[in-house]
Amino acid sequence: MPIYNGYPQTYYQQPQGQLEQLRAAQYQPQPVMMPTMQAQAAPADSGFIWVQGEAAARGYLVANGSRVLLLDADADTFYIKEVGQDGRPFPLRIYDYKERSSAPKASIAATQAAGGEYVTRKEFDALAAKLAALEKQEVPEPKQEG
Repeated sequence: MPIYNGYPQTYYQQPQGQLEQLRAAQYQPQPVMMPTMQAQAAPADSGFIWVQGEAAARGYLVANGSRVLLLDADADTFYIKEVGQDGRPFPLRIYDYKERSSAPKASIAATQAAGGEYVTRKEFDALAAKLAALEKQEVPEPKQEG
């Protein structure tokens, strides 16, 4: 109960009968039910913004100070569009993406052994020993004709 000027203020509302309720409802605006248009082939909202190609990505409106990720529905490409706080657009960044396979990568040693391009430590040591033996040998000087 609110108190104004030191005196409690009470407001009593007279209970309405059914007739008074119907009369009061007659003067209240009725909500107008408009038939809703169903979107044609609208996918469920996935949280992604899909565009149809680079031209659509360039034409997509972005609010000042915002950055959006746009996914291309036609190609394996995504775009990052950004607008500065002052309304100046930044260049559209375009990226291509590819799916990673879930197969584990082969180890480096297995790849090298399969390729045959690398030598083992034993083979390297044997080659180094042969090179050292060749260096110790004296090379005869060629005879000069003259």
